[in-house]
Amino acid sequence: MPIWHIPKIYCLSYRTYEKISVIKDRRLYVKGPISACLDRVDGLGSFLELEIMAEEGLREDALAQLWEVLELLGYNRSDTTTMLYLTMLQRSNADSRGCPASGTSLIDSLKPVC
Repeated sequence: MPIWHIPKIYCLSYRTYEKISVIKDRRLYVKGPISACLDRVDGLGSFLELEIMAEEGLREDALAQLWEVLELLGYNRSDTTTMLYLTMLQRSNADSRGCPASGTSLIDSLKPVC
């Protein structure tokens, strides 16, 4: 049973002429230092997001714990992404209109935190 369930609606403007809404339902589970979010995102599907709190200097150990959990759940590293839902929806919208994906946005240029 989730410890937290919030249906969320995020409305974000990407450009002045295009508004994309990221609508998701999130369930949060926590066990020890690891939190797992199960997200159902309209237009994209379902996703698992794992996070772990770690002390400075223990990043590699923390990442190893997350990879272990993913492997226990039957996932491979190739199943993962650091892409934001907004970026996925932008690309999906461009594809559905037959347009090439636009140039790199500020969001695309951000580096992942892990």
